[in-house]
Amino acid sequence: MIDECDLTSAIGKVVYSTGKDSGRVIRDCLIRDRKRYGVYDHGQGTIERCVISGNAIAGVAISEGGNPDLQDCEILVGKDAGVYDHGQGTMGKCAILGDTKSGVQMIKGGDPMVRDCVIRVGKEADVIVLEQGLRTIERCVISGTALASVEIRMGEDTLVRDWVIWDGKQAGVYVHYQGQGTIEKCEIHGNAYAGLPISTAGNPVVREYQDPRQEGCCRLRPRARTRHDRKVRDPRGT
Repeated sequence: MIDECDLTSAIGKVVYSTGKDSGRVIRDCLIRDRKRYGVYDHGQGTIERCVISGNAIAGVAISEGGNPDLQDCEILVGKDAGVYDHGQGTMGKCAILGDTKSGVQMIKGGDPMVRDCVIRVGKEADVIVLEQGLRTIERCVISGTALASVEIRMGEDTLVRDWVIWDGKQAGVYVHYQGQGTIEKCEIHGNAYAGLPISTAGNPVVREYQDPRQEGCCRLRPRARTRHDRKVRDPRGT
């Protein structure tokens, strides 16, 4: 176990984990100011109640085969993505704040479980799912994103459930370029553009979509092919 430490490094990664038996526990640590990644995980293990900040690339990078458990962490002020996931793992009750690019990227088979997180102030989409990124993202809060809060493209079987997405500078959830998956029981309101635009052969299932302020409702563009378990109506008649 690594407990209550201030971890930094001038080169490489601050924390590097590899191998299926690498079950280390890192708890209550400050992981900061790396020239590349704060945590680079190719193995397993647990990271709890840590603050990960000021890293030049991603705060946490999970590579293929990585399967860590991140709980109650703060990932702050990175120069790239907060969490870059090419593997698996679980992330719960984390705050991902102020990253230069996206909060969470899941690409090329990334298959994590993201639950009960707060994600805000990304300069790109706060959550990006692309190139067959999979899995479940639920009970999260996103606000104040510069681009779409959630962007799904070239992805399958993604489940976005029980989210509150508000006050974005563009769309709430943007599904395009063969993006699929399910968007369920989400409250999407107060965004500058449509709450749920779907284009370029995007094809999600939408269930129990809520827009309490009746702003930015689902607006389907001409090439969209959408299958809805129930109809989502734009109250403005568009």
